[in-house]
Amino acid sequence: MYGWTGKTLFIDLSRGKLVVGESSRENLKLYLGGRGIGSRILYESTSPDVDPYSPDNCLIFSVGPLVGTRFPGSGRYSVTAKSPLTGILGDANSGGYFGPELKYAGFDAVVIRGRAEKPVYIMIVDGEAEIRDASDLWGLDTWETEDRIRESTSPGVKVACIGPAGENLVRYAGIVNEKYRLAARTGVGAVMGSKRLKAVAVSGEGMVEAADIGRFEEVCDKASELIMEAPGYEYFSKYGTPSIVDRALLAGRISTRNRQTSIFPEGELLSAEELDSKYKVKDRACFACLIHCSNYARVMSGSKCVGGEGPEYETLVCLGSNCWNSDLASIIEMNELCNRLGLDTISTGGTIAWAMECYEKGIITREDTGGLDILWGDSEVMIELIKMIARREGFGDILAEGCARAARKFGEEASRYAMHVKGMELPAVEVRGAKGFGLGLAVASRGADHLRALVNFELIGYPPELGEKLYGSPDSVDPLSIRGKAPMVKYHEDLGAVLDSAIACKYTFFTFYTLSAELLAEALSHLTGVDFTVEKMMRVGERIVNLERHYNNLHGITRKDDQLPRRLLEEPLPEGRLKGQTVELEPMLDEYYKIRGWTSEGIVPKEKLLELEIKVKGER
Repeated sequence: MYGWTGKTLFIDLSRGKLVVGESSRENLKLYLGGRGIGSRILYESTSPDVDPYSPDNCLIFSVGPLVGTRFPGSGRYSVTAKSPLTGILGDANSGGYFGPELKYAGFDAVVIRGRAEKPVYIMIVDGEAEIRDASDLWGLDTWETEDRIRESTSPGVKVACIGPAGENLVRYAGIVNEKYRLAARTGVGAVMGSKRLKAVAVSGEGMVEAADIGRFEEVCDKASELIMEAPGYEYFSKYGTPSIVDRALLAGRISTRNRQTSIFPEGELLSAEELDSKYKVKDRACFACLIHCSNYARVMSGSKCVGGEGPEYETLVCLGSNCWNSDLASIIEMNELCNRLGLDTISTGGTIAWAMECYEKGIITREDTGGLDILWGDSEVMIELIKMIARREGFGDILAEGCARAARKFGEEASRYAMHVKGMELPAVEVRGAKGFGLGLAVASRGADHLRALVNFELIGYPPELGEKLYGSPDSVDPLSIRGKAPMVKYHEDLGAVLDSAIACKYTFFTFYTLSAELLAEALSHLTGVDFTVEKMMRVGERIVNLERHYNNLHGITRKDDQLPRRLLEEPLPEGRLKGQTVELEPMLDEYYKIRGWTSEGIVPKEKLLELEIKVKGER
């Protein structure tokens, strides 16, 4: 099988059994790999009555055909499970080098079920695997865990592991690979902890075979040239995602004080230039990446030097302006702490910001917090809270549940200030000033997720004629308009699903918009030998989106859940260039459901499933 390895590793931790099976060629053609194949396996294997922490939940590590090749940004992998944070479909995606190494080790996917009697880790080397004792690793942070495994195996082994947050079932714990890269969202690290699985380590000498290596290499060269020639390439490759902070500040669109406003007076202290000039040591890149957008930053904390890769834009906002914190050095320290403990910085920051507002309003008191004053911008308290969350200690045990569940303990008013969709905390973008993003967050299959659609198109300043040409509306380029947003979100979701399944980094496509769907279809065709026209390829993306929606429908998700926090719908921004803006969601939802072919309540009809060749469970 060109592009794919053709092998899937099945592991039952309860029985200590490992089986190597054939990857379904039919499913690979229909879903590609990565996110798509993970969602398909989860759909086939779990039902609405399966608890996310049950041994019956699946944990699926998966890669796609592009992973491990020269195609730009092809260094990622996907992890899928039912989410303990949302109770519906969950997955997370990470870069670095773990994904290619899993591919070289011989597998398209690793499907893990059951629960081990004691802590274990999985070692995979060149098509063979074993379950090893990890009792001496349990309790270690992610950096210590990786170092210990590499010392006992090989310096070149790639490790994906959990820290104390995953072990203690923090509902937004992530999986950390190579110390600085996180499959962060939806709590996949907590699922791993529930299985008493500390790590997956991989090493391989294999290679990815192409059906037409010459033509595939030509496409890779063309893609690389297009990226390096793109306007903005040099700037983004120098500053990375922190440059988005600068754009947000200029537009008056930076989430601040739990989204009470979009203006942060001390925003310049979080800027890309500030990070670059004061704390950055070097650039870092994932496998096969020309952009090298990751910053390696260091800062002194007492007598210790802390830091590493990051912080990224999301972290700078969620642990910065959204908590009224302008201390960049503290954010670098908190970023390292979250990496070591295995925490999603978006959910961590969002939950702390919620607690700060509730404390300000008297809903949460010192009696609730164990004597802590949770004041806006107090970075020392934030650092302490992060440690308490990972340990589930004191008030941290409540925050470890995520803002939606935590709010229920304090009443209806507290829930009003919980900024989430379907139970997952909002990312950094201020959607009252980017309404396509607002629609994307509301309908995303894993909760408040900017990456499912990632409609950067509306933020770049393209001319209206281009919006008319691509999405049928000149207003699609206007971030404050709701017109043209439904077809734009659908297109980005479908292409994004292909990218998450192939797998290639979305930033190679949705940062500069110089790479096209045509080029991606050409790459997949020459690599796999399967004739992926643009139409067929985009059909794969549409199929994945609809499968995930159907899975969530089975869990009770309908239009009532495709909502944004009331603050974003009802509270106009109070100041700045975006003063008076809210998100007019309902008309966008109506149009979105219509072009998706769903009912007005957001349910995928059976005819749509059949049209997309989605096999309904229980039917042949």
